[in-house]
Amino acid sequence: SVSFKYPRKDDDVLSDLSFTIQPGQLCVIVGENGCGKTSTVNLLGRMYDVTEGEILVDDVPIREWKGDDLRRAQAVLYQNFYHYETTIGGNIGYGDIDHFDDQERIRACAEAAGATSFIEKQPSGFDTEIFSQYSEWSELSKIKPDGPLQKKINELEQSVDLSGGQWQRLAIARTFMRMIGDANGQDVPNTKLLCFDEPSSALDPKAEFELFEKLRAERGKRTLIFITHRFGHLTKYADIILYMKEGRIVEQGTHAELVALGGSYAHLYNVQAQAFQ
Repeated sequence: SVSFKYPRKDDDVLSDLSFTIQPGQLCVIVGENGCGKTSTVNLLGRMYDVTEGEILVDDVPIREWKGDDLRRAQAVLYQNFYHYETTIGGNIGYGDIDHFDDQERIRACAEAAGATSFIEKQPSGFDTEIFSQYSEWSELSKIKPDGPLQKKINELEQSVDLSGGQWQRLAIARTFMRMIGDANGQDVPNTKLLCFDEPSSALDPKAEFELFEKLRAERGKRTLIFITHRFGHLTKYADIILYMKEGRIVEQGTHAELVALGGSYAHLYNVQAQAFQ
């Protein structure tokens, strides 16, 4: 029975959550925006501690685990992932700082994420400098010819920006740095939990399907948690689905069980299914 409220807030964002995910299982968390899906994942890495109740990891209270140990054992890709203003290869390498300069591993992760084709079209491939469209420089009227903003613009003119889907592929490749070993298949990171928050929101349907097939192959080897609002690719294969509403789990079970229940999950699934009929 876990409840949680953010610091300096009065209202709970999560209330009376209770569920169990066994090692190697695939869990999919679904629900409308703002229902608490991402907050649930935040608690698993001790980004925050619960307000009430207790989370157990391998039957040990999560508060007894060191935060660094927990985070080393998991890889999380958030929907609002970070855009590093560095090279394409650097954006991927930051996924595992211990192997930041391992070019073969970086290229393998890019290939697994379906990013190689667009990277090779860039001016300097993996060494291409990229910038984020969310850069802080924006006050163009205040630019001085020899000032820092003009210098920044000169640098950006030598770099490139990427589309939303391309940035997302880089973020996926960055996460794969915590999953894929070296060129000989050795030195595989000991990542036990993979969490993905809307990992395909900017991908086309074909790319989304290919990504989910790769990630689903990890089922059994690692515990997988997906947050998604799209049904179909993953939910049918999930060992457990959590349907959340207003910070609570209102339904949980397999896809078949929840469809047979005829509740909120079944309703949203049928709404999405009708769009393809």
